[in-house]
Amino acid sequence: DGVKDNEKPEITAEDKTVEYGSEAVDVATLATVKDNSGEEIKAEAKISFDGKAVEKIDTKTPGVYTVTFTAKDKNGNEAEAKEIKVTVAEAKEAKVESVTAISAKQLVVTFNKEVDASTVVDATTKALKNITVTKVGTTSSTGLTAELSEDKKSVTITAGDSEVFNGSYAVEVTENVKTTTGDKFAPYTQLLQVSDKVAPSFLSASAVAKTSTKEVTVKFDEPVKADGVIAYVNGTAATVKAGENANELKVISATDLAAGSLVSIKLTNVQDYNSNYTASNPLEFTTTVVADTVAPAIVSTTVEGENKVKVTFDKDLDPAQELDKKARLVAINGSTTKEPKNVKIDGKTATFTFDPAYDEKTGLATGIFFLDAGVKDTLGNESTTSFNKQVSFSKDAVKPTVASVEYKNNAIVAKFSEKVEFVGGNITAINKATGKVTEITLDNTNAKLSEDEQTLTITDGLSEGTYELRLPAGLVTDKAGVPNTSEYYATIINVTATTVTPEEDTEKPVVTFAKDPLDVDGTTKPKEYQFGFTLTDNAGIDFASVLNTSNYTYDGKALPTGSYVTTDADDSKDKDVTVTVHVPKTSIVKTVNEGVFSVAGVKDAAGNTIDGVKTAKVTLSDGVAPELTSAVVNADGSITVAFSEKIKSATDLPNDVIVTADGEQVTGTFKEGTSSDFGKYVFTAEAPATIKDAKKLTVKTAADTTTTDEANNKLVANKEITVK
Repeated sequence: DGVKDNEKPEITAEDKTVEYGSEAVDVATLATVKDNSGEEIKAEAKISFDGKAVEKIDTKTPGVYTVTFTAKDKNGNEAEAKEIKVTVAEAKEAKVESVTAISAKQLVVTFNKEVDASTVVDATTKALKNITVTKVGTTSSTGLTAELSEDKKSVTITAGDSEVFNGSYAVEVTENVKTTTGDKFAPYTQLLQVSDKVAPSFLSASAVAKTSTKEVTVKFDEPVKADGVIAYVNGTAATVKAGENANELKVISATDLAAGSLVSIKLTNVQDYNSNYTASNPLEFTTTVVADTVAPAIVSTTVEGENKVKVTFDKDLDPAQELDKKARLVAINGSTTKEPKNVKIDGKTATFTFDPAYDEKTGLATGIFFLDAGVKDTLGNESTTSFNKQVSFSKDAVKPTVASVEYKNNAIVAKFSEKVEFVGGNITAINKATGKVTEITLDNTNAKLSEDEQTLTITDGLSEGTYELRLPAGLVTDKAGVPNTSEYYATIINVTATTVTPEEDTEKPVVTFAKDPLDVDGTTKPKEYQFGFTLTDNAGIDFASVLNTSNYTYDGKALPTGSYVTTDADDSKDKDVTVTVHVPKTSIVKTVNEGVFSVAGVKDAAGNTIDGVKTAKVTLSDGVAPELTSAVVNADGSITVAFSEKIKSATDLPNDVIVTADGEQVTGTFKEGTSSDFGKYVFTAEAPATIKDAKKLTVKTAADTTTTDEANNKLVANKEITVK
């Protein structure tokens, strides 16, 4: 239109913090450029660190990196430079942050770093790995499955079909759980109390159809059972089955439900896995069958790697359809036409893998990607127009290189420049002090790739010393269509054993109970119950873990409020100690006969945790004294007296409960109440008129009482109630 474009593009970018040792930062993704022309503009980036220009952000060098972005549109308009700070955090120990129960069916273990999925969940069976869940006093749970969160920092553990979590559990995370960079998480044990008393809540119901459907998806806020649910759809009996995840139910109507129609659903006996039923039972709701007759449309098309075209649609695609005959790659000059050798459908994306004809000189292959109409969504709606786009592939001819080699956690850790596949071979280690040559044959037992497929961890068996390490050519290959092999690489490494204590302690501390059931001391400190165990270790004890009351449970619950732990250690280096648990008598409101006392998570100085959960039976008697709580005058002049709990006998009540009328003590008798006074005691004066005529009437317990409850706790003394 002849109007000159003078409008500058605008760069948007924000500061960012990344974890130490995390995956490489793709700086290009940190900024977006908006321009009035609508053209796609990529910002150029310059990186500096400590005042010097650098090529990339090194996630193993903590500090603040400055990234300056610039951009220019096709008309030469330059955007204002945008500067951001990317902070690489200091290295921190890989550890478990928490273990929580979200329902009677699921637990969540949260970590402070990204977890290598292969170390916590079996890729095929979804079975839980390297984490055990043990109910106190029983064996470890079996049939547990696991799912790693999108941020890779939490693992959701789901109980097997026949199991629910209810009671006291020891959750143990072993050192075999690793980060995505191959570091081990510190072993961790936590005692967890699980008692799901919360009813499942209805969240939503939905149904989508092209013309009609019989299926309605009902979602809840926790896992629910399909078994036993009685369902009606529009007043007609329907069936129920488990949904795609544990929080869903699928309601199957006996008749077709037309798109656009309102559906009434009634569900009876929906319960979670701890038999908590929905608050409304039956649960009744309506939903509208959403009509979807819109064909799937392409949102974006990108080239991935050296031979893939990824097409993203606006809807989930039918995974069963065959798209290999609908797509083709035509050379830019029309000389060749190739069908995809593989098509992968995943949700909204379809990825087509071709075998491009690369130019021998440039390594490039340019062509036009065609995709015919007829691509189906999950409801059977088909795209009605064909699609084409020019694409260019670059042949990957770059060999994978060794980015770094270090010795840590008693292993050789080699990081490569890109994702690789382990091939195998012999590595050579030459001791620089003696010249001795050690050949190590690598296979899948002593060489493991990390989840990001860029780090190879080699369990070496080398003794301490300085070595020239030689990695052979062909140790790994990259992921190229025609794989490129790694070249020979040599470096110097220092091998030092990971030392946790001066004695290189690897033995676990041992808990020993003198007997089972344990003896309980209730006299040394009259207000406490005391019992305990001995703890021994070959090197030393972590006393913080011993004194942590969270590492103990009693009768399936946390230790009562006010409990504490002591030892007889004279020095923090003691290796054999007696541990005493102190429980306030007043915290035991009801006698527990042979309740299970458990110990878990107690460590030695090197961080080794006791083996599993150790238990013994302990009987703790009711330690709460009965107390006078009320006194009421009856029409006949008697007084009904109540206590905080049942007393053993009314025999001593005349001496222990003093009735005073106008300053004078009133004599009389006590007997157990009946009818509305059941559980209480009725005082009848020798002269009932004394009670009726009194202007001031009080009931008070004596200064030294002998009346007790069933556990022989004496009635609280000097408690006075003014009746009138």
